[in-house]
Amino acid sequence: MENHLNAIESIARFGVYSGAFKPDAALPMIATTDVGEIAAELLAENPFRQPRARALLGPRDCTMAETARVLGTAIGIPELKYVQFPYEDVRKAMLGRGMSESYVDGVIELVRSFNEGRLRAMEEPRSAQNTTSTTLQEFADEVFRKAYETTTAVGLH
Repeated sequence: MENHLNAIESIARFGVYSGAFKPDAALPMIATTDVGEIAAELLAENPFRQPRARALLGPRDCTMAETARVLGTAIGIPELKYVQFPYEDVRKAMLGRGMSESYVDGVIELVRSFNEGRLRAMEEPRSAQNTTSTTLQEFADEVFRKAYETTTAVGLH
């Protein structure tokens, strides 16, 4: 979910949430606090078992269009729209923000694979063990709104 914080500047300047994902792309969004809690539980196991991969999902999958509405409502812009931009435009914007070329290329390939159906978000079915509690609405109200207000308070319009 914290990846949505990268959209604040665009939302504040242009009034849209833009990215390379398709608007109807449903993603299993998860808050980093939830990941941290699970990691802490695993590290505190007695005895600690060797590192292992663990699939984690947020409470439910959300589309980018739905995400824009939820985030927009939290910041007083309920009509906020998500707009899919061409991969090259997103690539240029990310590079312009100082991200490394290899990182940007990896992100673009990940998004392209997801959009084209070559990559599924999760093979493991949702269960009580892999589903976390923080909803997109909670994230929007508790984290995104505060970050947006802080950013716009310093004069970014």
